[in-house]
Amino acid sequence: MTICVQGRACSLGAVIDGEMRLSEQGEIVAGCWAAITDHFPKVVLDASVIMPNHLHGIVFLSDSQISAGRPTLAKITGDFKSASARRINAQHGTAGSFWQRGYYEHIVRNEHSLARLQTYIAENPQRWAMDQLYRDSVNET
Repeated sequence: MTICVQGRACSLGAVIDGEMRLSEQGEIVAGCWAAITDHFPKVVLDASVIMPNHLHGIVFLSDSQISAGRPTLAKITGDFKSASARRINAQHGTAGSFWQRGYYEHIVRNEHSLARLQTYIAENPQRWAMDQLYRDSVNET
């Protein structure tokens, strides 16, 4: 999944020499992402990366979880976005939306696709200058 900051503001940190350096807001996001499994113990988090204005992450949900009435990806994502936004707003004395509405999701159907996405996520900071979300953030300033 991909989740973008409101207005694609680069508030989660900066890419320096091909490595992502998290800001205070980025650290909050990282903590809330890791805490997903505390709130949803049957969810498995795989590769993830926090970028300056978005987050990429792979979340595993089994068919049995979904059919058994377990939380959906939308519920998990909504809770993550809400918790991280509340903490960021509280820390910075702000109010309102931190994340854009919605998110992008993609169902991983096989091991080849999973490996490709894991590589994409791991290498994302090195490709930041070529990333569409980077170009959009530069063009909007």
